[in-house]
Amino acid sequence: MKTLRKRHHGFTLIELLIVIAVIAILAALAIPNLLGSRKAANETSAISQLRTIMSQQELFKSRNMNGDGTYGTLAQLETNNLVRWPTSGSYVKSGYVFTDLVASPTAASWAVKADPIQPGTSGDRYFAASADGFVRERSADDGAFTLDNLTASESKVVQ
Repeated sequence: MKTLRKRHHGFTLIELLIVIAVIAILAALAIPNLLGSRKAANETSAISQLRTIMSQQELFKSRNMNGDGTYGTLAQLETNNLVRWPTSGSYVKSGYVFTDLVASPTAASWAVKADPIQPGTSGDRYFAASADGFVRERSADDGAFTLDNLTASESKVVQ
């Protein structure tokens, strides 16, 4: 008579370790791409928010919401429900913090900058918008925007 052997169903330890190693290698390749996508999304959101601020500044001035025909600060735009932030009074959105470059906007000038909260993690570029109607960018090597370097040669206009 034939002796019947019991067959064991399942995977061996070696097979499982090989599968885990392959998954780990694929994850190591995918995670940097995901982080890069997150940074790009944060930067796109910052540019979009600055464009919204530009259009709302024009609305603020044209409706004479200050009473003297001037542009407004971020706080004034928020108070008049022209710009909304995830947390009221905190000008932070999608990994960027927004700040007025001009403390008291006039009828001719205003400027707002957007800096990454954690440079290199939440974003690699710095952005600014002003009354001239352009959104500009600077690389991390060039540093953050100030009123003095707003229109400098290393400040590129975002298309």
